[in-house]
Amino acid sequence: MFEKFKFLVVLVLIVFIIPLDIFSQEYAMGSRLYKQENGKWYNYYDGIKCDQIVPNRLIVRMSSKLKPTNNNFEKLGIANIKVNPKRYTGGYYVINI
Repeated sequence: MFEKFKFLVVLVLIVFIIPLDIFSQEYAMGSRLYKQENGKWYNYYDGIKCDQIVPNRLIVRMSSKLKPTNNNFEKLGIANIKVNPKRYTGGYYVINI
């Protein structure tokens, strides 16, 4: 009976006391913080969860603020991209690699 009680106490400690953050990964680059939660990456700003990071998607802005083309990226050795036709405030575009 005592052994079952000890097992139950240990189980409760493991489930409720150990913080779940030990199962996540966290990286900081400059002033940006990135955390992995449940297999997905998010960026954080002032401790607040912001956007989910999508590995094959980039948000870019050309210095000329014109729409990027495949030719712009082929010069850099990046091929087979898809430029989202929607332009966001500030001249930003989403590209899928």
